[in-house]
Amino acid sequence: MTSERHTVEHDLHEALGGAGCALCALLARSVRRAIDALTYEGVTDVDVRAEIRAARGLCATHGVALRQARQAFGAALAYRAVLGEVLRDLAALPAEPPRGLRRIWRGARRAPLAGRRACPVCDHIGEMQRIYCEGLIQTLQRPGGREQLAASAGLCLPHLRASLASAGDAATIATLRSVHLARYTLLADELDEFIRKRDYRFAREPSGSERDSWVRAIEALSGTPGLHPAAVVDSSPGGTS
Repeated sequence: MTSERHTVEHDLHEALGGAGCALCALLARSVRRAIDALTYEGVTDVDVRAEIRAARGLCATHGVALRQARQAFGAALAYRAVLGEVLRDLAALPAEPPRGLRRIWRGARRAPLAGRRACPVCDHIGEMQRIYCEGLIQTLQRPGGREQLAASAGLCLPHLRASLASAGDAATIATLRSVHLARYTLLADELDEFIRKRDYRFAREPSGSERDSWVRAIEALSGTPGLHPAAVVDSSPGGTS
């Protein structure tokens, strides 16, 4: 067993015992570590600064995470470099593009001042999601893996989709399906109870486990912001990429 595989298995074992989606918890930690690396290494590492410049800064979600990390010096150096690129691009921007470029400029990837690469933290999250999904599939294929997942809070819908896409055999897909059918059915029942008690006829009944079901439903179906790699969408008419 490699050290990396052992670490992934250990991480998953701990996360499956916590509250909420295990993959969301692990990827949230990965975001914090990636932001720390960007701010510390970004001070001296030319390649790291080049990645941030090429992306024209982090995406809005991970920009917030960078601000919350409060690593002011590293962030200032990185974003000063980004601002230099933006100023250069602005200075070179034609006042009126040739007619044929107008359609191209409407595409999200080709818009004026667009970066040459995706947010580096988003890229990192995509890779870590792949690693943890594969680790989860391996866990489910070992004795006790199904029971461990069934005893957990389950996966959010975006990470359930990603895990199903990583599953390579019918037994693993069946495990993911059955565990989440049970988990989501219970959540639906709690939402029904929450909704029922909003009726004035039953409003005096004491609240139970359904009291925060609406919050858990949002977390279960939407996942945690910034932890789900998304495809870039071309905003031009009829265009996707």
